[in-house]
Parts: sequence; structure tokens; C-alpha cells
Amino acid sequence: MIDNANILVLPDIHGRTFWIEPCKDAIENNIDIVFLGDYFDPYGHEGRWVYEDMMNNFNSIVELKKAHPDHVHLLLGNHDCSYIYAPSFCYCRHDHIHHNDIKKAFFDNHDLFELMYRKEINGKQFVFSHAGILKSWLENHKEFFDSNVENVLDVVDELNNDFKRFMESPIETNKMLWVPLSDIAFLRGGYDTCGSPLWADIREFAYYDDIYEKDIIQVVGHTQLNDGAISFNDKIYCIDSRQAFIVDNTGVVMTYNEPDENKIIKTEIKKENK
Repeated sequence: MIDNANILVLPDIHGRTFWIEPCKDAIENNIDIVFLGDYFDPYGHEGRWVYEDMMNNFNSIVELKKAHPDHVHLLLGNHDCSYIYAPSFCYCRHDHIHHNDIKKAFFDNHDLFELMYRKEINGKQFVFSHAGILKSWLENHKEFFDSNVENVLDVVDELNNDFKRFMESPIETNKMLWVPLSDIAFLRGGYDTCGSPLWADIREFAYYDDIYEKDIIQVVGHTQLNDGAISFNDKIYCIDSRQAFIVDNTGVVMTYNEPDENKIIKTEIKKENK
């Protein structure tokens, strides 16, 4: 862990335990931690998984949040919402056998989770979400939002508040948050023009001209990478590669390594004009 780290970011968990040691380091150094979601539904090619181990892993993450509520932020992914919003939400490697137990685990701890998190670092606005917020998605759902949607920051608090109201009283909540969150584009096998903050594929951010906003940087998971991370013009970073990452006090995103082998993530793919 470098001395000037500001946030430790953990991409998709899917039952994995790579988060444990980096989080110990972050807690010892009083550094904020952000989990990008997807706590269950492991990949079959990674070996055999035992449900009890995954639930214990999830419970350990929940206990970490309870022990450090102001420093740990637990976000939700598409896999998590497939349990929360069932049967309305799209399934993907869904654990139908343990569906009720997993859904109960989320609702029992609903006050610990949020859809996204934002923080200003060195004059830059960072937005953390599972898959990223496309302005085209915002345009498609303007009528859904209560506030005037001008940029990504405008909807972070509103979406979190909508989610909180649903989790506290799902039957009485009239605003069907799962509808815009269910958008899936063709890259993920859907039919919508672009994906939601839970479903957007990182490649979608290379196809649109309207995503790059001044001083707004997004950090996302969801799109599985072999290793490292990719960045589009240093405005959005996809880090779903089974390892921890750091945002330092200057707003630079890099890998977490011990002791001093952190690698700065450089822009690998430039946005191409249509």
C-alpha cells in the first residue's frame, strides 16, 4: 500500500477472497474502501465452489462494513440485483437453489448497501459504480428522474435514495427503479440502446461521443478482464481483474501491490470518433 492512497477499490467479488489482505492494510492506514458489487454467482471455470463458503465470504464483507461504517462502501452489481429485484431483473449464473437465502441476506442488511458512491479527490469528481453511467442511458430515462439531469453527478444521490426507499418498503414504493436499471445493450445480449449502471459493457463507452465530462472520472467493474485494467482517456477505468486497486491523493488510479510495486494505469484505448 502506498503512503498517499486515498481509496482502495475492490472489483467484482463472485465469492473470491482477494479483498481480505488489501482491506486489512486499508483499515490499518485509515483509508476508505469501495466494493463494486457482485458478491455471489462465481465463474465455473475458476473451480468448484461451496455455497457456504460464498455466504461466509459475503458475511465477512458485511461485518467489515459494520465495523467501519464510515470507511467501507458496499455497492451493488447486476448479480446482486437479480436477487433483490427478482423476478423482474435479468438472471446471470443465478443460484436458484439458494435464491431465497441470498435475497434475505441483502434485505437483512439493506442499510449497508448503495448503488454508487462519489468522492472528490484533488479537485476531481470520482464516481464509483458497478458498470458505469452512460450519458446516453441518462438521456433515455430523463422522465424517470425527479431532478434535472445534466451530468453523471446529478443522479448519484437520487438513485441511492430511490434504492433505499425500495429496500425499506418494496411493496409501497411506486417508483420502479428496476426498470431503467435493467437496460442491457447488444454487447451483453440485450436489445436496449445502451446498458444501465449495472449492465453497461466497458466497450460501450468507446462507442459514444458524449461520455467524457470535465473533471468527472468513473471507476467500474463488471466487464471481466484477463489482468490489469483499461482506461478510456483517463475518464473511465474498468478494473474487473480479480485484484485490488488504489486511487491516490492526486487522483491517479493504480494497482494495489505489496510492498512497492504499484503500477499506474495508463490509457490503453483512445476514444474513436464515429
